[in-house]
Amino acid sequence: MRILLDFAADIPQFARRSSPEKIEIFSWFLHEVRKQERVSAADISACFDAAHESRPLNVHRDLQRLCERKPPRMLRDSKGYRLSAIARRELGERLKVRQSTIRTTALLDGLSGRIRDPAHQAFLAEALVCFRNQAYRAAIVMSWNLAYSDVTHRILANDIDRFNRQRAKAFPKTKEITKRSDFEDLKESVVLEIARGAGLLSASSFKILDEKLGKRNTAAHPSMIVVSAVTAEEVISDLVENIILKDPL
Repeated sequence: MRILLDFAADIPQFARRSSPEKIEIFSWFLHEVRKQERVSAADISACFDAAHESRPLNVHRDLQRLCERKPPRMLRDSKGYRLSAIARRELGERLKVRQSTIRTTALLDGLSGRIRDPAHQAFLAEALVCFRNQAYRAAIVMSWNLAYSDVTHRILANDIDRFNRQRAKAFPKTKEITKRSDFEDLKESVVLEIARGAGLLSASSFKILDEKLGKRNTAAHPSMIVVSAVTAEEVISDLVENIILKDPL
């Protein structure tokens, strides 16, 4: 959970906080970022390890004491522990980090174990570095590179003959695609159009890619347009969730 290490590092004086405070913060992270409805002592212990923090002597006891506070900071039932509504709201307001930014970083970080292709690994690594350092234009460009490379890789591996038949029909002056580098001879928009015509991209996937290509172009070209965290998060989330994660890389 590299994302948790970065998350903890962004919280002022995190290392000096008490164990109960850290448990509350880790619980908030598991609820809000990992989307866990309940947490366990084992979950919390794993968070201490991932954040390179020493574990409390007895996590079970600390969780129980949080339940016994008045008003309670944690609630317990047969499924495990969860932050009380008051504690969850207070933590969300107090932690100086945007939840959507955490989720987007986690989304990219979660791809690390799935990717085997060296080119994809390089694009992902650069996208993460750019996004974490608030270089949002570059993050959009590198995330597009990752998604587009994934799409062309799948076309080449799964049905290049079908792609070439549609290419010859729609763009007869273009040359046959036989290897990955051949895609570089075609505009990205043309590749998407051919793939859509060949039935290799669904209407929804084509729409997403066409829209995100436009945003990539805006981010890549010199302009006075401000590329915000919100824009980068939307582009990255859509490309990862609706394009890359649809099929194994």
